[in-house]
Amino acid sequence: FLARLEREYELIENMKEIREYEEEHHSMNRAIGAVQKSYDECIDIFMNDSMMDPSSDLINGTELKVFVQNCTTIGVEESKNIIKKEVGDKEMVDLTSNHLSFNWNTCSEDGKNMRSYEQGKFLYEKWNENRNEKYKEIMELADNNNNNDGDEDSEDAYLQAIQDTAIPEGLCKLNPAGGAIFWFTVMTTVGYGNAAPKTGGGQIFVVILGFISI
Repeated sequence: FLARLEREYELIENMKEIREYEEEHHSMNRAIGAVQKSYDECIDIFMNDSMMDPSSDLINGTELKVFVQNCTTIGVEESKNIIKKEVGDKEMVDLTSNHLSFNWNTCSEDGKNMRSYEQGKFLYEKWNENRNEKYKEIMELADNNNNNDGDEDSEDAYLQAIQDTAIPEGLCKLNPAGGAIFWFTVMTTVGYGNAAPKTGGGQIFVVILGFISI
């Protein structure tokens, strides 16, 4: 019964953590993209100024631009890989191990037994699949309404997709074992574990029934 009281709140809190993680990760990738874009803009300015200058020795500006674009693209990709390896993977471990909880829910494929970290990774991957679909829907709607203004609308659509995407229904199920373990620690006064009711109804239930059982 306690797990039923607490599971919805736990899902909502997990959803908040996933959205915050995705927004931070997205902002980091945007910053890298902005660096590459600034290179391209600088090259355009250089080429325009050179072509306007009769004394310029610049012969093939197009080749120069392609060369620098390819060069900076390689550098940006390397930066992304470093960030993914050094920062992204650590953040994912931190998200799934320390910020997502599965005390009252079990989130796994076909009800398989999985550790908390594995459940967190599985939950994020499924949410991310839905987020990609939501993003495509928003962009298609903007295209159909002729409201697509390029990069700015794409950015708005991505952030909207993050907020609009929820945990897929049926992905997480009630975890009776979590409730049973919690009650065992209460009744035996062991006090072991990090699970605790967060809702008002759950806290009142624990106080009343805990007092009786002890």
